[in-house]
Amino acid sequence: MKFQEQINKSGADYIEALRATAAQLWRLACEHEGVPPESMFVVFSEDNRAAVLLDSARRMLSEARAQYAAGGYVGLRIERGRRATLHRRGRAGATKQGGKARATR
Repeated sequence: MKFQEQINKSGADYIEALRATAAQLWRLACEHEGVPPESMFVVFSEDNRAAVLLDSARRMLSEARAQYAAGGYVGLRIERGRRATLHRRGRAGATKQGGKARATR
């Protein structure tokens, strides 16, 4: 696979992972409020931690989709200002970068 194809696939995979994360957080936030996840509109309480994380996940997803649509490099990291590396998914909650597992934010 050519490098550009790897970059494109990495970006699409990153976006899909963000989408899945946002969907899971939506379910958790709705569960916290006692409303069905199929609801179209929900006002979350201030103590709902999943709602705070959902907001961040949706923002990241929106930004990643915009970058991807504009031809930007989504999910690509520049290390020490020199080398580009693709994120590869490792175990849950971790991203492998250069062979080393790192916790993701």
